[in-house]
Amino acid sequence: MPRLADCPRLDRGRKTFRITRTYRGIGRIRVSAGTNQLSTYVRLLTMLDELYSMPERWHLLSALQHGEIAPLQLYHFYKTQDLARAPSPSSVTPLMPHVFDWLAAGGRADRTTRVYAEQFRLLLREGSTSARVSDLYDLLAAYRLRCLSRERATFRSFNLCRAAVLSYLRFAFRDQRPLWREIAEQIRPFAREWRRRQPHHLTVGELVPLLPKFSLKYREVVWSLFTTGMRISEYTEEGACRWTVLPDRIHVEGSKTPAADRVIPRIDCPVKHRIHGRSCAQVVSRVTARRYEPRDLRRSYARLLADAGIPEYRQAAYMGQAARTMTLHYQIGDIEPFLQPDAARLREWDISE
Repeated sequence: MPRLADCPRLDRGRKTFRITRTYRGIGRIRVSAGTNQLSTYVRLLTMLDELYSMPERWHLLSALQHGEIAPLQLYHFYKTQDLARAPSPSSVTPLMPHVFDWLAAGGRADRTTRVYAEQFRLLLREGSTSARVSDLYDLLAAYRLRCLSRERATFRSFNLCRAAVLSYLRFAFRDQRPLWREIAEQIRPFAREWRRRQPHHLTVGELVPLLPKFSLKYREVVWSLFTTGMRISEYTEEGACRWTVLPDRIHVEGSKTPAADRVIPRIDCPVKHRIHGRSCAQVVSRVTARRYEPRDLRRSYARLLADAGIPEYRQAAYMGQAARTMTLHYQIGDIEPFLQPDAARLREWDISE
């Protein structure tokens, strides 16, 4: 409640009351109230005292102190219980230059940075170049409505864009927690459509007739995945050399788990191509009439290892997976002496034909 010592005084040269309050940790607030009605003036003082009692709202008092928001404007957000939309020192920051400066600062995986940059470009494509941080809610809500009127394929793009916006608000600012919470609670992601699909395995006899249907580039990609068992992310990762071909082995610097950093027998010479994981999945699905996907090539490699009679502990090592039991954990040791014999075993199963 306002103190009795707060006697209303008309601001000099203006026919409105003047607000003069001092709060520890914020300083002195001296602004024109914008009203000459005593009841409104009392409500403004009550609002300031209540905001001071909530440390997460102190940035609003600082914005009022520095003239970035008028008392009546702040009271409108307070009365409508929409303080998350009230301007703050960071919410008036120009969005486009600041968000790309934040992305350039790093602190996340290169692939995540590229995805976030692409999503922010899509978000700002139809928006104004003068958009502010406080406009993110409206921009994201409008983007969601546009996605509803388009194909379902855009739902995933919106979910990625929403994740980029939430990450930006969480890590780039300290005073945008209310806006972050509002977007997280009110702008919901699209539900992912789960497709129950049985895993499929390809034999050499089934794969060879399919290869001529691919272009030369994807023919080599599919064969490389089939003969190495690499994850599609390990093969396609940009900006990093994830695998290297050596005379008797292939070294894969997997990043999913510590066990993914592995060596595998070289039974053929894989070919490197710069592709996109989703594009590869679409090509494989189209050529095989949606029967197979890139992960089936990794499953097929696992089946080939088993059919060739390679012990289970070396199968786990070649697949880049941790041992599922303590027995296998103790069996996995130095597998280098077995690389050439295992490669010879696999070649006997007509891998290189």
